Amino acid sequence: MISYYRHLAYFLTRDALPQNRDELTPWAMTLPYKLWDRVCRYEGKTFAEYYLGDLDALALRRFFGSRSSYAALLVLWPAAAAFMAARHGRHALPQLRRGLARPDLRLYFPERWFSQQEAETMRPDLLAGMYYAFEYTRSQPDYLTLDNKRLFAELCREQELPVPTEYTVDQARQLSEPVMVKDPQQDLGRGVFVRSPNELDELDPGVDWIIQERLRNHSDLAALLPPDAALSTARVITLVPRVGDPPQVSHFFLRLPRAGAVVDNFAAGGMVSRVDRATGMLTPAVTKQWPQPGSHFESHPDSGVLIKGAIAPLHCDVQALCIDAHQRLAPDAPSIGWDVAMTPNGLRLLELNFFAASFQWEETEDAYAPLAEAILDRLHYGER
Repeated sequence: MISYYRHLAYFLTRDALPQNRDELTPWAMTLPYKLWDRVCRYEGKTFAEYYLGDLDALALRRFFGSRSSYAALLVLWPAAAAFMAARHGRHALPQLRRGLARPDLRLYFPERWFSQQEAETMRPDLLAGMYYAFEYTRSQPDYLTLDNKRLFAELCREQELPVPTEYTVDQARQLSEPVMVKDPQQDLGRGVFVRSPNELDELDPGVDWIIQERLRNHSDLAALLPPDAALSTARVITLVPRVGDPPQVSHFFLRLPRAGAVVDNFAAGGMVSRVDRATGMLTPAVTKQWPQPGSHFESHPDSGVLIKGAIAPLHCDVQALCIDAHQRLAPDAPSIGWDVAMTPNGLRLLELNFFAASFQWEETEDAYAPLAEAILDRLHYGER
């Protein structure tokens, strides 16, 4: 606890960069306070606007919707972490220590029990997001505009990277098949709909909708899923360890949608299976919430087909495509999450995510150190 407050006071009161891995998370936690009114993403929103957007209830905004109240939350975090750790009984003290060392893990999964290995090796997704926000306030690198889904698709076409066919409303009305309609300002599977051509007139004219072809699953994926399942997509995370290094794949996951779902997102009820990068073999799928956080399934609960040991189709091509896209579109970015569809007609890049989550539950590799070192390398690149 002393270390937590020492780091917190240091980064709240000084314009300093972290010097080592132990300082990265507290530095990232203080960034919203320090850059509260600064624009941190391409849409023009500030830290304050993002923070307040998550406080839906009026009472929460009244009591916690200010820069000073955010600082108070940082100061009170040890008490909150202790409260969450208390549910683990005799393991409460180790859980408290891990919650102080990695507040991001405890915030994302308040009820979960974390081993020491997980606390030391799980990917620091909060750190990645805060690093990109910090970089935007510092230098506004061009690659961060790729969070704009429409611009991303346009640049992919310029680079001859495969993306879904896009339509105007008039073009889509002439089709005989349903299309995918996306609100480019939303994420986590929200704002995505399947619409028939005669339903397009019902769309909100105030939204800049993206209308794309409705992709189908590769036959090997379709064999794993129920007949009415949504598109199953891969989440591939690429990493550039040091400035000037070529990108490499650090994580590879396959999302497996439930029966009747429109999207396969983990946050929307889908399952995730880790893909062995060398063989393409799938591990048992894990859920975020149902029937409880971290539940594992060796077979798909709706289709009954065995997931464990199945081979992800085109797994080598998927990784090669993501490495190529990283090198072409954003070679200066330390880490990117890519969403890729595997279809009967080949691969399609759907979008990228700088704030990408890696869905880790039982990670056997050290995912913390490589990304932490990559971020430290960039923060201090000009000093070399």
